[in-house]
Amino acid sequence: MSVSTEPLVEVRDLHIMFPSRAGMTNAVKGISFEIGQEKLGIVGESGSGKSVTCRALLGLIAPPARVSASTMRLFGDDYAQARPSAFSAVRGCRMGLIMQDPRYSLNPVATIGTQIEEGLYLQRGLRGAAARAEGLRLLDAVALRDPQRVWSSYAHQLSGGMGQRAMIAMMLAMEPALLIADEPTSALDVTVQVEILALLEGLVKDRGMALLLVSHDLRMVEGFCDRVIVMHQGHIVDQCRAEELSHSHHPYTRRLLNCVPALAEP
Repeated sequence: MSVSTEPLVEVRDLHIMFPSRAGMTNAVKGISFEIGQEKLGIVGESGSGKSVTCRALLGLIAPPARVSASTMRLFGDDYAQARPSAFSAVRGCRMGLIMQDPRYSLNPVATIGTQIEEGLYLQRGLRGAAARAEGLRLLDAVALRDPQRVWSSYAHQLSGGMGQRAMIAMMLAMEPALLIADEPTSALDVTVQVEILALLEGLVKDRGMALLLVSHDLRMVEGFCDRVIVMHQGHIVDQCRAEELSHSHHPYTRRLLNCVPALAEP
């Protein structure tokens, strides 16, 4: 797989503000980062700004919240001054989003097949038998044992792991260049977590996608990603190669690492 040297995403001085009783609260405070053809992890405690940063890239933060940046370059085009509707040119078709819990992210009144067909039609113009054949192929690609049954099922009829795989298949239908996974394994048991991460690893390698992984789990990110960004109270406080994370000297990163339970210590 050839790796492009040009970043897919380039963000400079990103601010995200939400209304509060005191006026506007700055949730993300002037962060800058790039995403290349890689697996980039964003870690930090709840409220550090990880998820809202991802939603800003997708244009999913609506007024009265405010998003501003000196640069927000997505696939060569700058969206820093773009209206929220302009993000439809990249949302879904160039960037896909996998949410935390499929029980709340999938449409409860539409079958899995109907939801996959919608993406296939919008992105690739496929309908009818052609859409069904491609959808079943995608469900098989995410290692679902009975694609035919899953195709006709509703979200509540699937286990957490099956629902997460179905959601990944929906994103693959849009053929994104960048897949954003926001805590994709936190609602799953440990065994299924390993399976989902292995699935994402294979898809990134086979399809040449970039992956932005949001997680609380430092050890998982350290073993899975190529590079790691650490966020705290709306700031990026540390950046390093994933294999160097455990050797970081930044005080906040050290505190996060020290919170991870170890079998060899009390």
